[in-house]
Amino acid sequence: MTIIYNRDFISGNYTFFTADVKASFKVSQDMYIWQKQKSTWGGLFQKDEQEIRHLPHTITVEEAEVLMNFFDMVALSKFDMYIRAFINSTHIVEAKSQDFLN
Repeated sequence: MTIIYNRDFISGNYTFFTADVKASFKVSQDMYIWQKQKSTWGGLFQKDEQEIRHLPHTITVEEAEVLMNFFDMVALSKFDMYIRAFINSTHIVEAKSQDFLN
C-alpha cells in the first residue's frame, strides 16, 4: 500500500491518498516461424515451406518483478493525474472562499 499526502500551506490542512495496486497477467505462448527453401537445377525448381509453432513461454522471477513494477508505475501515474486534478480543484475552491470572505 502506498500513502501519499498533500499539505495545503494556506489552510494547514492535509489530504491523504492511499493506493493499493493489484495487477495480474497471463503470459502467452511464443510463436516461432521456420521457413525452409529448396531449389534444384540452379533455382529452376523451388519449394518453400513455412512452419509455425506455438511453444510455452517461460518467465523468470526477475522478469515478473520488472513487469509488476511497470504495472505499479502505470497505476501511480494515473493516480498522480487524479491527485493533481483534486489538488487544483481544492485550491480554486479555497481561493474563491477566501475572496468571498474579504
